[in-house]
Amino acid sequence: MQNRTAPLWTKNFLLLFITGFLMNFGFHFLLPTLPLYAMEKLGANPAHIGYLISAYAVAALLVRPFSGYAYDSLGKKRTYLLSMAFFTALTFTYQYAGAFFLFLCFRFLHGLAFGVASTGSATLLADTVPPARRGEGMGIHGLTHTLSMAVGPAAGLWILDVSGYPRLFAAAGFFITLSFVISFFIAYPRQPAATQKITVNSFFEKRVLSVAILVMCTSGLFSGVVAFITVYGKTVNVDDVSLFFVINSLGVILTRIFSGRVQDRSGPKPVVTFGYLVMAAGFLALSQSKGVAMLYFSALLIGLGNGAIMPALQAMVIDMVEPEKRGVATSTHFMAMDLGIAGGSVILGWVAELTSLSTMFFLGAFYLLFPLFFFLSYSLRDYETKVAVVENTVKVVSYKDTPI
Repeated sequence: MQNRTAPLWTKNFLLLFITGFLMNFGFHFLLPTLPLYAMEKLGANPAHIGYLISAYAVAALLVRPFSGYAYDSLGKKRTYLLSMAFFTALTFTYQYAGAFFLFLCFRFLHGLAFGVASTGSATLLADTVPPARRGEGMGIHGLTHTLSMAVGPAAGLWILDVSGYPRLFAAAGFFITLSFVISFFIAYPRQPAATQKITVNSFFEKRVLSVAILVMCTSGLFSGVVAFITVYGKTVNVDDVSLFFVINSLGVILTRIFSGRVQDRSGPKPVVTFGYLVMAAGFLALSQSKGVAMLYFSALLIGLGNGAIMPALQAMVIDMVEPEKRGVATSTHFMAMDLGIAGGSVILGWVAELTSLSTMFFLGAFYLLFPLFFFLSYSLRDYETKVAVVENTVKVVSYKDTPI
């Protein structure tokens, strides 16, 4: 019987929330400014900027399978602290790149470190949150990304405008260094590193495939919003779409406050179903936008839907495996997300080229019925079967933690 009164806001949960926010804030702080630096200081052209953006994502995707194996086999504390050390150090390298190729190499290495560190953050969170409150915990911790995405880019551009590039890089380094220092105070699980023969299963957790497919489908479609909303805004007479992302983040925040509790009490079915239906309504509204009001209304709906779906799926992935396999399961989850983002933007670009952006968003609304049908007809049943097996064989992982 799971204890639904177990405290969520423990010392460890708070430390993971702070380190996660600072790491994501440092990442989003540099996101809009690195392309500017490459063009202004290193003579990069638009094609080079595409390589720069892709390098980080591809590096994170490539390292995901190995990072999951490292956390499960080499130890979570050692792997996480090493990845955070490299992630922090590489933040200070950009301003010393005298050529674009070296700048691109630093970005690729930074993506590798991010892939390992972000996998570890989610794995440690799964060990910290009480099983009976996992949905709520995943949802709240996901706000570290949402909040940093809402304020980080604007803060980075402001620092650049008033202080220039040296202080921009120093500020980003400060936030990420602070995240690294705080990570030493996290109580890591006293779980011995697992000794296992290296196989395909060491890098990919096939038991969570039914949920990983949903992650890939959902993130792939949402990548189209990020990639094309600025261009689409101009076609519907909205030149500045910055408020779109703020309202979208607000929707994510609103739904994550409540959806996790619903999932912990009633399971993932009502949360995921709600999320897909509302997100589909958001894409339908987006496709019919003719001005500011409908565009921003669609942003809220898409945020509400996406904010319900993604943490629910992440919690499902963790529930389906034993504690000693959470590293590989988490990396599989993020691999599916990375694949969805990488492939989704390309496929949606083809659709938009053959039709139009409004038609692409219109088709996206109906496309979301596919993952919803797959969830209700197969993923949910597969999840419930595997959770029942895990609950009968789960090993207790101990660590020091205190409520706050």
